[in-house]
Amino acid sequence: MRERLTEWVAYYNHQRYHVSLENLRPADEYWGRQDQIVAERQKTKQLSLLKL
Repeated sequence: MRERLTEWVAYYNHQRYHVSLENLRPADEYWGRQDQIVAERQKTKQLSLLKL
Protein backbone atom coordinates (compact mmCIF):
# COMPACT_ATOMS: atom_id res chain seq x y z
CA MET A 1 0.00 0.00 0.00
CA ARG A 2 2.79 2.42 0.90
CA GLU A 3 4.55 1.79 -2.41
CA ARG A 4 1.39 2.47 -4.43
CA LEU A 5 0.68 5.64 -2.45
CA THR A 6 4.23 6.85 -3.06
CA GLU A 7 3.79 6.22 -6.80
CA TRP A 8 0.50 8.11 -6.84
CA VAL A 9 1.94 11.12 -4.99
CA ALA A 10 4.86 11.24 -7.43
CA TYR A 11 2.44 11.11 -10.38
CA TYR A 12 0.18 13.75 -8.85
CA ASN A 13 3.02 16.19 -8.17
CA HIS A 14 5.37 15.59 -11.11
CA GLN A 15 3.31 14.36 -14.09
CA ARG A 16 -0.33 15.41 -13.73
CA TYR A 17 -1.28 18.86 -15.00
CA HIS A 18 -3.69 20.84 -12.79
CA VAL A 19 -6.24 23.22 -14.26
CA SER A 20 -6.20 25.29 -11.08
CA LEU A 21 -2.45 25.87 -11.61
CA GLU A 22 -2.83 27.06 -15.23
CA ASN A 23 -2.18 23.50 -16.44
CA LEU A 24 1.10 23.27 -14.58
CA ARG A 25 2.28 20.51 -12.32
CA PRO A 26 2.53 21.18 -8.58
CA ALA A 27 6.29 20.55 -8.71
CA ASP A 28 6.67 23.27 -11.36
CA GLU A 29 4.79 25.71 -9.15
CA TYR A 30 6.77 24.70 -6.07
CA TRP A 31 10.15 25.12 -7.79
CA GLY A 32 9.17 28.45 -9.35
CA ARG A 33 9.22 27.30 -12.98
CA GLN A 34 5.71 28.55 -13.78
CA ASP A 35 6.77 31.81 -15.46
CA GLN A 36 9.28 30.06 -17.70
CA ILE A 37 6.81 27.36 -18.72
CA VAL A 38 4.00 29.84 -19.45
CA ALA A 39 6.41 31.99 -21.51
CA GLU A 40 7.51 28.96 -23.54
CA ARG A 41 3.88 28.01 -24.18
CA GLN A 42 3.05 31.53 -25.33
CA LYS A 43 6.05 31.54 -27.67
CA THR A 44 5.04 28.18 -29.13
CA LYS A 45 1.47 29.42 -29.59
CA GLN A 46 2.65 32.58 -31.40
CA LEU A 47 4.93 30.57 -33.68
CA SER A 48 2.14 28.18 -34.56
CA LEU A 49 -0.19 31.08 -35.38
CA LEU A 50 2.41 32.55 -37.73
CA LYS A 51 2.46 29.31 -39.73
CA LEU A 52 -1.24 29.65 -40.54
